[in-house]
Amino acid sequence: LSCYAKAQDYNYQFQDTTQTYISLVDSTKTQVSQFDDITKLPIGFTFNYAGKIIDSVSVRSTGLLMFDTDNQYNFAFLSKDFVKDTENENLLSSISYTVESDSYGRNIMKIEFKNVMLVRGEEIIHLNFQVWLHQFTNSVEFRMGIIEGTMPSENYLMGLINMNNTDVASVGYLLSGNAASPSPELISPQGSLIELTSLPTNGTVYKFTPSN
Repeated sequence: LSCYAKAQDYNYQFQDTTQTYISLVDSTKTQVSQFDDITKLPIGFTFNYAGKIIDSVSVRSTGLLMFDTDNQYNFAFLSKDFVKDTENENLLSSISYTVESDSYGRNIMKIEFKNVMLVRGEEIIHLNFQVWLHQFTNSVEFRMGIIEGTMPSENYLMGLINMNNTDVASVGYLLSGNAASPSPELISPQGSLIELTSLPTNGTVYKFTPSN
């Protein structure tokens, strides 16, 4: 049985914009000690993700949203070995969420990784970023915030992906190239994994919206 028997609908449009990053206020923290691998959260409304109707999402502290238990409906954002900083009082790490309404009364679930830490040799980097789920449009939005420290040259996974057996093949709608001008690409079952070649800067907004 192929691991791609459940077909995902990756007919999405991509939009790259910039907007001032605003940290969440009065959000619910999901992990208060060390980061757990997976935390399941209620979305607060029904959401269509790649053709699958769901009302909850699991958050991996590595930068991954999981919309099923088979690891086939996922949204990857950066996908790094983030750890929790529990020692720096000015940069305490957290993962939190809230559901807010826009000016039209449409719900948006917002998940924030705040001051999460990456260790690269002697370099310590703190990052802030959010992922938004829009009820009305079923869009997924990634928002990059403040970065403290200097990231070495690395690649970053960004977009919709079936992560079952990604070492052999992957299916998804992913971004490639420089983060300042990324190119979206639909990946076939036998396609190669593609990634961003640089880290998005503060204020970057990537939005993935279903075409139908």
